[in-house]
Amino acid sequence: MNPILKEEVARSYGVACERMHRLMARFYEDLFTRDGNPHRNPAHVIELTQKLRQQLNYELDLVREASKQYFESNDQQKPQGLFGIDGEGS
Repeated sequence: MNPILKEEVARSYGVACERMHRLMARFYEDLFTRDGNPHRNPAHVIELTQKLRQQLNYELDLVREASKQYFESNDQQKPQGLFGIDGEGS
């Protein structure tokens, strides 16, 4: 397997973040009727939030996978634990 370049990882991050930005903008618009009034039906709002959450998870998976593939293709040490190699949060 050829090593993945950091520029390829950056491109994947950019694509995912751009998509998430568009999803959030569309979500905001969908929270309102065509007349500009906020949707107040909880079922409608729940449906919108569930759909957004699923779509955002796809994009977050792209970010996570790009990072993982970079490390694996460049023989980097895998982070240990939830917070990284030292187990400490920032």
